[in-house]
Amino acid sequence: MKKYVRKEEEGVSPVIATILMVAITVVLAATLYLMVGNMGTGGNTPVAGSLSYVNTVSDPGNGNATFQLVLNTPNEAKMGDVTISVLDSSGNPAPATVTSGVIHITSDHTHLKSGDRIYITDSGGANLHGYQVIISIAGYSGTITGTVPS
Repeated sequence: MKKYVRKEEEGVSPVIATILMVAITVVLAATLYLMVGNMGTGGNTPVAGSLSYVNTVSDPGNGNATFQLVLNTPNEAKMGDVTISVLDSSGNPAPATVTSGVIHITSDHTHLKSGDRIYITDSGGANLHGYQVIISIAGYSGTITGTVPS
């Protein structure tokens, strides 16, 4: 009795195989580029929130202004990541008598979050009309700004 071995095995042609391998390599390289390309780009998420001037408890003519913070993104920030700047009505950094009086009131004094109030006080009683408070948070782009009405 004779055994017959049938050879019906067919593979993908070498040209098609090469095209498939190149296509798979390109897709993997593009995926890796997108994943690695977005690493280390901290600060792309914009900070979102607002500073509302609280007229009822402010007296800017006598050196006192109060702002109420609404913080959406992030929902809270560590105080070590927060920078608060105060500019005078000309856009210059406020004098030390004002910046030393910036007070953040928080429930736990370690984080800035919605509902916190920021008080600006000038120990000399200077007119604060037109002064700006600017909040920036490390790891986020943009700022939150509030202005004392003129």
